[in-house]
Amino acid sequence: MKCPICNSERVSIHLKDVPIVTLYKIKSKKLYTHYMCADCNTLFIYPIPNTKEFDSVYNNPEYYLSWERNLARNLQIRYGNDLKKYKVFINKIPLNNHIIDKPTRIIELGCALGHFLYWTMPHFTEVYGVEYSDYAIKHSINPNFRISKEFFNKFPANFFDVICSWDVFEHIPNIGEYIKESYRILKPGGKLILTTPNSKSISFKIFKDKWIDIAPPEHVVIYSKDSLQLLFNKHSFKDVSIQCSSRFSLNPALPIYTIITKLFGTAPTKQMDKDYDKFRKRDTLSPFKKLIYSSYYMVASIISWPINKLGYGDSLLLVAHK
Repeated sequence: MKCPICNSERVSIHLKDVPIVTLYKIKSKKLYTHYMCADCNTLFIYPIPNTKEFDSVYNNPEYYLSWERNLARNLQIRYGNDLKKYKVFINKIPLNNHIIDKPTRIIELGCALGHFLYWTMPHFTEVYGVEYSDYAIKHSINPNFRISKEFFNKFPANFFDVICSWDVFEHIPNIGEYIKESYRILKPGGKLILTTPNSKSISFKIFKDKWIDIAPPEHVVIYSKDSLQLLFNKHSFKDVSIQCSSRFSLNPALPIYTIITKLFGTAPTKQMDKDYDKFRKRDTLSPFKKLIYSSYYMVASIISWPINKLGYGDSLLLVAHK
């Protein structure tokens, strides 16, 4: 067996008999083995899950309900329902720190239900999306979005100014083909921006198979800085920059629920919903409870800085140029 990224034969079993993620109410007793490459620190599942296993997740309505709980509700919690505040959020995301300020054509790889496309439409001339799931395309939050299941040979060469992908690369087994095609459709001088979990995360070292990003069968490859650098250099990208960042949930209880799910094979989603609703209404909380929540964010931010600087944050942010 060889590493799928660097072809090294110095791979060994790192996690054995990991059960399927049960948050999505998928009934399966299959267990997965994760291997680690000693040379580039890539963690990967072998054998690769088949199409039936992928579809059990990506065409499962519960997958997107859970996703919306963790993303859409968190954004409501943080920014309310004011669209002006959503625009402020868009201006703060990593994407806007890495593109030139002019009309652009952008595509998101793995756009799910289209939330990011919706938020970015006012900021770009043309917005496109690619999504594997038939369910997600059918239930897109805007039926007029240009979302396609096809990616290869779908677009002309030198077509996009920006390609972005948020926590999607870890889902794709044949990632080299996607990077090659991304290079072809990106304009000269264009940028590819992505986030993906970090195999050298301190959370992974502590929680091991209970880490939130150990999620078979959807997460098939977890990259390191070294493996991402190798991949993008191999496919002719230049000025590749990779930063490390920690991700702290906006709901302090969510990491606890994640661990419970991993340990006991069930997710307390009803209780999560109740807690989210209480948290979303935090403007009506007492001054003391507001102080508790504010303190949580402050401590999380302080802890994040040294972890990221040392390269042990949960997520990697990559920016590459053509």
